[in-house]
Amino acid sequence: MIETILKGINNRDIASFFWVLAISLFMIVQSYRKSTGIFLALKALIKSVLNKKLITIFLILLLSTLCSVYFLKFLNLWDFSQVKNTFLWIIFTGLSFIGKSFSSQNYKLLLKSTILTNLKLLIFLEFFINLYVFSLSIEIFLVFITTFLVILSVFSERRTEVNEVKAHKTINMCIFIIVVLLSTITFFKFINNPEFFLNRLNFLNLITPINLTILSLPSILLLFIVKSYEEFFAYYSQCLKHSNGAKNIKITIIKRVNIKINNLNKLRILVASKNIITLQGIHEAISLIEKHNKLEANPPAVSLQQGWSPYLALNFLKDKEIQCSFYKPIDIEEWFASSNSYELSSFLNNIFYYISGTENYVTRLSLKLSITDISTQQEDIDKFCMLISHLYFNATNEKIQDIIIFKVLSVQNFEITHELYKISVEINNYMYNNGFSINFIMKNHNHIN
Repeated sequence: MIETILKGINNRDIASFFWVLAISLFMIVQSYRKSTGIFLALKALIKSVLNKKLITIFLILLLSTLCSVYFLKFLNLWDFSQVKNTFLWIIFTGLSFIGKSFSSQNYKLLLKSTILTNLKLLIFLEFFINLYVFSLSIEIFLVFITTFLVILSVFSERRTEVNEVKAHKTINMCIFIIVVLLSTITFFKFINNPEFFLNRLNFLNLITPINLTILSLPSILLLFIVKSYEEFFAYYSQCLKHSNGAKNIKITIIKRVNIKINNLNKLRILVASKNIITLQGIHEAISLIEKHNKLEANPPAVSLQQGWSPYLALNFLKDKEIQCSFYKPIDIEEWFASSNSYELSSFLNNIFYYISGTENYVTRLSLKLSITDISTQQEDIDKFCMLISHLYFNATNEKIQDIIIFKVLSVQNFEITHELYKISVEINNYMYNNGFSINFIMKNHNHIN
């Protein structure tokens, strides 16, 4: 067994271990000499990691991985040469998935943006990068250079200064060149001597991380559902302090919502906005959500004279990664929805999308740009104009007039009335700094002021 495990360890793994050990020893020695308190920080870190909840989550991941390994071994798709790959998958991929499942609000988005992307990356890394390994001396140098460049890239990613942005692009270009060189060398080695690469060990090295990722999906989904309900009930329990039927309300929510976490997120919005604390109110809210989902799947036709379909207006900017949450009533007559914050060049600047109207018709579309960091204002206004053009086209099926874009670029108030709707650009200067906001509004003549 030991011999099989060692067979799965190559020069790149030894080089990586060498640098981890060297850097760790350097930090410990420096901390001891300068009394920087790294031991106290390490002690605090270990104490926070040994939290009961975190240990439970890690044990769930470990148990899930062991079950996957047993299943793969039964299929003859895993042996002890994959101990290293399995351990690395748990540390770098499994824990990352759990972290993403706890931060994500949408399981489909979690699946698409993290797991599927990770699968593509795993296939590329295992097949093109890790298939061919150099001598130990070259690997020690190569691991140091690539790790150093990746760390620099991560730290420079959020920088906004012109020179820092150029440096970030240069670093990424260096990483890209290294990846291309490794891929090219691997490709030519494979062409010249395919028998050297086509063996069981390389095959298992390629498919083990992929198989573990696919088999982890049920446990990731389970953790995502548990996390979502835990967050919901932690918030909702405060609302139910003085309710006699709190237990029945919670059971009803679990029965009617079950694993539809999008519905649970919409219910949370309704509960917060309408302060629902009765069983009847919960039933009505869930029924409203189910009705909303059916209409969203098959939106009814709405003429431009009436306004816009709420279920289409929600997604006017979806392909630009701006999407409103839940179109909901905020009073007897008015319905409303707002988008996520769309961050721009500076994280201090952002864009929000709002829609409002009646239950059946949206009569007001609003796209708001908030500029707090004026150092990137021109770049952010250009992006805002692109989104305005996209919104206008989706709302009217016509190209936006140049005068509107000109007024936005000039940061000037503007208003123009069409037969069916009114367009306005509203500028609001902030009192506390040099910042400002630009609000682009499309208002149907049926809109309730």
